Amino acid sequence: MLKNWIHKIALSCEQATLLMELQENQQTTAIQNIRLKLHLIICKYCKIYSKKMKLMNQFFRSKSPKNSYDIDKIETLKERIKQNFK
Repeated sequence: MLKNWIHKIALSCEQATLLMELQENQQTTAIQNIRLKLHLIICKYCKIYSKKMKLMNQFFRSKSPKNSYDIDKIETLKERIKQNFK
């Protein structure tokens, strides 16, 4: 019951995944980072997603020259991966 209460106060999984994407591009505030960390402590599924997302982003950054990767292709791939986890 406590986890459900904290989960509702902290973030929903949908909000957490959005913040993970924003955090990867350094577009989050300190408060958002704290709320995301709290959510990741509670939600094992988002923690797994976060690790996989970071690995994917690292891979794409290492395989392409700086600022020349196709963002649309990356976003399409991320969406396909998200659909597989639903």
